[in-house]
Amino acid sequence: MTLSKNLKYRLEFLGLRGVITLFRLLPLDMAAAFSGLLWHQFAPLLKRHQRADLHLSRMMPELSAAERQRILRAMWRNLGRTFAESLMLDRILADPARITLDAASKAALLHCKHAGGIIASPHLGNWEILAIPLTILEANHSGVYRRLNNPQSEAYLMSVRKQFYPAGLFDKGNGAARHLLRQARAGNSVGIMADLWDDGACMVPFFGRLAASTTMPAVLARQFNRPLYAASVIRNGRSRFFMQVTEVNVEHTEDRKADIKKMTARVQAIFEGWIRTSPEQWMWAHKRFR
Repeated sequence: MTLSKNLKYRLEFLGLRGVITLFRLLPLDMAAAFSGLLWHQFAPLLKRHQRADLHLSRMMPELSAAERQRILRAMWRNLGRTFAESLMLDRILADPARITLDAASKAALLHCKHAGGIIASPHLGNWEILAIPLTILEANHSGVYRRLNNPQSEAYLMSVRKQFYPAGLFDKGNGAARHLLRQARAGNSVGIMADLWDDGACMVPFFGRLAASTTMPAVLARQFNRPLYAASVIRNGRSRFFMQVTEVNVEHTEDRKADIKKMTARVQAIFEGWIRTSPEQWMWAHKRFR
């Protein structure tokens, strides 16, 4: 690592720690609201806002330009809140009343604890909250994440998140598939963010177009005979959330490839329904189509 890059990483990390220190001096709701306000004001000035508007216009063409701008500004506010909350997950863990689940969702998570389960989720609401109910249940849960370029920030954020993934949190670019196969085989629950473009995956419908979607949740569920779930955490107030876990039928026919594609399409259809209901809570800047 060059001296200039090391200095850059060091300054970035000091900035992150400064933000974390500030947030932790405030009550959770206040810190999240402050962060949401900053993102709401400044994020629309970035190029990513233009990209998000392009994606939203293509995926929901029925919206007017004014409606799109309202949704996108609300999206940035939600992401700002999510950023602050994700740095203080311990406070949400200590106040589980912030997370509401219906009876079916609670039963699904209990099944994940006792018999393993594959959970596919979109970047909707505050997706970081998903692991908290499983932590409360003391489930042996594992997940996948994308490593940060800054090694100091990476080490710190990993220390914050690892308590919620006792079976392991695996870097997406470092043999994660092998680790997930091992976890599913062992009967541990596995969480996968499944709403991004995935090179080499299968093409299934999403908002009226074909999108390359990860097949890993379907592969694990079918191969190891585990239940497959789609899960979301919708913001329901300031730092309060409604978590929904929906079971997806697992196919076991002689045509493995067709089974996996069918299950993947079902997961994406559930995601689309949730996003259409709460479009201001999804990350529209992601490149979902190419």
